[in-house]
Amino acid sequence: MIRKICLFALLWMNCLSLGGHETIDSKLEAKIDSLVDLRLQKQLKRVDSIYLTVKDRLAHINNIYADTEYEVAGIERIEDELNQKIETVTAFNKRYRHFDDEYKKLDWGYGLMRTVITILALFLTGLTIFFTVINYFNYNKQKELKEIANKNINEIKQEKREFEKFVTERNKSIQKMIGKLKKTRSEMEDFVASKKALEVANSDIKKVTRVTDIKRIPKEYKQLFRDFKNKFNKLNSTNKHFEYDSNDYYVLGLADFYDGFYDKAIENFEQALQKGHIDKAEVSSKIGASLYKLGHTEKALLKLEKALDINPSLDAALYNKGVILKAKAKNEKGEMQTKIYKNALIVFEKVLSINPSHILAKNNKGLVLIALGKYEEGVIVLNEITEHDKDFELAHYNLAVIYTYIVELRSITKAFYHLEEALKIEPIKRAAKAINDSELNYLRNIDKDKFTQLILKYALNALNKKS
Repeated sequence: MIRKICLFALLWMNCLSLGGHETIDSKLEAKIDSLVDLRLQKQLKRVDSIYLTVKDRLAHINNIYADTEYEVAGIERIEDELNQKIETVTAFNKRYRHFDDEYKKLDWGYGLMRTVITILALFLTGLTIFFTVINYFNYNKQKELKEIANKNINEIKQEKREFEKFVTERNKSIQKMIGKLKKTRSEMEDFVASKKALEVANSDIKKVTRVTDIKRIPKEYKQLFRDFKNKFNKLNSTNKHFEYDSNDYYVLGLADFYDGFYDKAIENFEQALQKGHIDKAEVSSKIGASLYKLGHTEKALLKLEKALDINPSLDAALYNKGVILKAKAKNEKGEMQTKIYKNALIVFEKVLSINPSHILAKNNKGLVLIALGKYEEGVIVLNEITEHDKDFELAHYNLAVIYTYIVELRSITKAFYHLEEALKIEPIKRAAKAINDSELNYLRNIDKDKFTQLILKYALNALNKKS
């Protein structure tokens, strides 16, 4: 704006100058040209019409100067005025240069600022483009990650559902297992209680020395063994991993033995031996007795000898050995029979020396004495049994047979007495035995009606009680 003002001022002073003074015009024009820089020259084009008008005016003034005569004083006055204008222009020019320098400085600062701003703009544009590209890739990456995350979330939800289902099923299984464990625990407690009761029963059985024949076992003890066997089998069927000890198998073997399952009894006794921590002599003795019941006499004797090697004073093994020798003697004749009977007698006497209350050993001792012809001694031994144990019907029955079959001792009254005493204690069992016993034929034939009435009386009474 300042430059435009200077330009117009110079043009105006040029218009006021005289036409004859060309040097002044040329100086003014040179001065104007020196003041006008490239930027002002561009703006001069806009005032070309004004400049032409100034020229025309100058020409007109020159014409007037040529046609009219001015006084020298007037010319000098004009020159003075023009000089004043020139001085004004010169002062103005100085002032303009000062402003132009300031402008150039400001223009350089503005240019630098524009350059910096441009660079910053380019830098920011680059950053914008860079972050736009990054955001684009990030968007795609985020989209991909989001899809993966959604997929993982769905998988996790599915796994969670499956896990919850698994936990539910597992809890049901655990509850079911707990129920089974409680049931098994109850069965085990019942089993242990039964085993303890059997231990007491077995101890009582040993005291009365009726351990070799189920016929000699009291009924309540028989039931205890059967109950134990049932509980053992039930527990074994529901809990295959339950560990039984050697005593369990031993008691189970006794239960099978007293029930007449001698094969199973042998298996259980063998299991007890394999488990260890048990009286091997006692178990071997029971195996020998089971083999004898199965008819394996020689094997039974070998097993009993093995038991006696371990424990020579084991009365059960000695008794079973005596029973087997007594049975073998019946199949022999002459001196061999007598020899075997004597050996059996020695064995039974040894049993009684160890255990004087062994009724079965005493009963067999009496029978062996009768077999050896020592009738009086045999009868005395059997009568001692009936006096001390009135419930032992076998001694009464044996006396009934002896008083019937042995001619030297025959006594019908005593025979009927002891037969009736045996029937009182075990009516059905002894009645069934007496009906078919050939050794009682004489008693049956001599008084058939009394024999029959006696048998029927006690047998029918026993059957009526059971019914």
